[in-house]
Amino acid sequence: MTPEPARTPRGERRRRALVDAAAAVLADEGFDALTHRAVAARAGLPLAATTYYFGSRDDLTAAALGRLLERHMARARRRARRLPAAPAPPDEAARALVAVVSGGAGQRGRGALLTFYERYAQAGRRPQLRGPVRAANEELTGLLAECLGRMGHPADPDLARLVMAAADGLLLAGLVEGAADPAEDAAGGVARILAGAAA
Repeated sequence: MTPEPARTPRGERRRRALVDAAAAVLADEGFDALTHRAVAARAGLPLAATTYYFGSRDDLTAAALGRLLERHMARARRRARRLPAAPAPPDEAARALVAVVSGGAGQRGRGALLTFYERYAQAGRRPQLRGPVRAANEELTGLLAECLGRMGHPADPDLARLVMAAADGLLLAGLVEGAADPAEDAAGGVARILAGAAA
């Protein structure tokens, strides 16, 4: 019996290349630009290859978003691991926490960070995207709780969720409003939350 092309080493390489290309289109141009044709062109493969491995645009979007979330969480984990286990005042802790939440995405350009936040609206509209977004958020909440504890703040999951929500909202608002440094603005808001939690 001949193995399915997607299960052969060549098939897996081709599928991986398509997912990487889809993730690149998504990060660079947003959800609306993610089509089979755009991904095939980015990957340098025929359109038929894209439609073979991904039967619908929703399948392609889920794969691309999954890859972006994997990369984002890998960066967030690295940032969390680099934090020293030492007490930090609210403003210093807030900057570190915002960097973990954003995975340093702000350093790669506003477009990538806007696409990252667009995942919330897209997951609200497309049920198949909710699982990956929820899983990433749960892991990020756990990371933040650990970071809070290491920096001398309450390692409370509820506080970690509040920090994540505030950082997300303030970063997005800063991007939309054209703030010079959205991460610094977000850190200011998170610092006030930490100071209030400590009071």
